[in-house]
Order: sequence, then C-alpha cells, then structure tokens
Amino acid sequence: MQRGLQGLAGCIIHAGQPPHPEYTNAHEQSSRRVAVVTQLSGEQPHASWGAKSLSVFVAAYNEVDNLAPTVNTIQRALDGAIADYEIIVVDDGSTDGTRQVADALATADARVRVIHYATNRGLGYGWLRAIEAATKQSFVFVPGDNTWPHPSLRDIFSSIGRAEVITSYTTNPEIRVPARRVLSDVYTTGLNMLFGLKLEYYHGLTIYPIEFLRSNAITTYGFASMAEALLRAIHHGLSVVAVPCAIEERATGHSKAVSLHSLWSVVGTIGRLFIDLRLRGRRGPHATLALFGSGRHAAPIVPTASPVSAPSPSQTPGS
Repeated sequence: MQRGLQGLAGCIIHAGQPPHPEYTNAHEQSSRRVAVVTQLSGEQPHASWGAKSLSVFVAAYNEVDNLAPTVNTIQRALDGAIADYEIIVVDDGSTDGTRQVADALATADARVRVIHYATNRGLGYGWLRAIEAATKQSFVFVPGDNTWPHPSLRDIFSSIGRAEVITSYTTNPEIRVPARRVLSDVYTTGLNMLFGLKLEYYHGLTIYPIEFLRSNAITTYGFASMAEALLRAIHHGLSVVAVPCAIEERATGHSKAVSLHSLWSVVGTIGRLFIDLRLRGRRGPHATLALFGSGRHAAPIVPTASPVSAPSPSQTPGS
C-alpha cells in the first residue's frame, strides 16, 4: 500500500462525515467508510471558489408530480447551508403539465427561474443551457424526479468548500430494480477499467466551479454527459471529495435514463472520451488520465475501506 501511495501527487485528505440520523440504517455500512480527497497540484484544497454561492440545475421531463417536491426539498436543504443560491428549472419538452408547475414555482419564489423547450433536447443540452444562465460561482445538477432526500442533499451542500469538486455515491443501490443495478455496475466497472480509476459512482450529484464547466464543456447531450463532466474534472487535476448518500425510489413516474438510444449514445461518448482523455496528449498536471508521458496518474477517489493506491503503468488499461 505504501508503494501505491507514493504514486499519489499532492495529498490525500480524509473527509468523511457521519450520515444524518434519518438515514442511519441506509448509511450503516457507509458510516464506517470515509471519502477521500485527492489533490494533484501539491496545494491544499480551499473553499474560496464558491463556498456560499450555488446554482442548482433541476432537469424535468414529464415530472408533473415530482418537480414541486424536488424543488421544495432542495430549498429546505439549502436553508442554513448556502445563503446565495438560485434554482434553474429546465423543462425539457414536457407534455404532462410540468411546464405549468415550473412556472408556478418561479412565480412563488424569485430565486427559481425556468427555461422551457418545446421538444425534448436531452439532459446534456439542458445542462449546457443552465450553465449559460447560471449567475453563481458553483453549479450542481439535481434530477427533478424527487429521488434525492433532504438529508442527502444537505450533506452534499454542506460539503461545499472541502474540495474543488464535491461528488456523491449511493449507499443503498438495492432500492433499484435488479436490471438497473446490473447496468449501473457494468457501467461503473467499465469506466473504472478504461480510465484507471476506482470510483463508486459516476452519476451522483456533483458540485463544480462554474468557470471550470464553462471552459471545459461537455460534448454530448445524452446520459453519459454527467460522467463526462466528472472525468474531465479529474483529468484536469481538480481536487475531489466523494460524499456517501442515500437515495429514494420514485414516488411516481418512471426513469427515462435507460433506453436503446441512450445506451448507444453512452457507448459513443465513452469511446470519444477514451481517445480524448487517454490517448491524446501527454500526462501532466492538467492531463492526469493520459496514458502516455512521465507525469503522475490521477489518484483514485475511493472509500478508505478499499485499498488506496494509484494505478501503476502495468495496471492501467491499454498500456
């Protein structure tokens, strides 16, 4: 393990926190698992990039029954944690009354703004438009399906400033149907193998500096857009902390994440990312995932219950 630690650049900071009492059972195992901050520049993580300023992008496609509870839960989690915030709802071509719900939320609270699209454009498109509209220093995406409960949102928002990027992973994936869990496991394992990482999850809620997102735009509108943003942040050398969180089942409606079209889009996006991040250019402070070069590899972001070690050249896929 010590030999592996020598491959890490900068510092590793233990940054875990106990779960909220409301979710003690869901977090029972993860309460003993501490998230890790990895820093590649040699400088200490700092909170100045936007500790009290947050734009929340809420994507909603046919979420008439879930949108209002989602926004209300976000606001309750933000109260007392972040004073300066805005919520940007993107109604992505809904046909079920979501548009009217979104407009009512904006009318009731000036901190809520709405962007409407006549047709469905995809999560990544809404993400890019929300980044353009954002006025705060940090940015996070929360799905409008009301599956992220108040304690989990509060833990994520309260972690702002502990690293440049705050991501999260689910501690209770068993609430999802077996087929969805299998797809998620295959997806995560595949990304970890391809990019030499050991992440628990690539689609957890993640807070970024807004300027990073504007200068490192995602290239897909599909499901893999969230994984692309996180991989680009790691590749760029930003420090990252992972927060364990419980999620909830949908109260109404069904997930739109998995379809034949979305799976094909994911394959294409991952292929392009592998070429862009792994094969082009030489490894360096802002190219930590590159396969070639003498610079340091990106350090993995993993719970400390797992071995903490950087991938060696012999372990790295494709080398």
